Amino acid sequence: MFSLSAALGAIAGGALAPRVGHARTATTSALAAIVPLAAILAVPAGPLTLLAAGFAGALLYMNQPLLILAAQNAAPDAPAAAAGVVIGVGGTAAGLLYIVSGLAQDAIGLTATIAVTISLLAPTAMIIRRGRRASPPDATRS
Repeated sequence: MFSLSAALGAIAGGALAPRVGHARTATTSALAAIVPLAAILAVPAGPLTLLAAGFAGALLYMNQPLLILAAQNAAPDAPAAAAGVVIGVGGTAAGLLYIVSGLAQDAIGLTATIAVTISLLAPTAMIIRRGRRASPPDATRS
């Protein structure tokens, strides 16, 4: 459910951003993802958990094509390399953070680790917003 929704969220983010702005789409989706992620912790396992996971996947991945586009705008002479760096660095960082997450789960438990991870979405949204404002103007709206 999460993966399918993530793919649909990426498509939706790419379609929505030109209409409402890239920074607004990226920051709003990151902040909105807090709600379904918190719901996964709050509701008992069942259909509501799957629904929350679907919304979380869509919202978390809505900004992926926007990050790739921002990298391509920053390196217009090498758009494929820019996209590869975003995807590669993102995957590598996630893999390394899985180790940290596992250590945290051993130390403080799964629920507390997930809650800490969810809380990182707010500063992430602020960093995205600030980064998009600092980017040189391009054909996209912030």
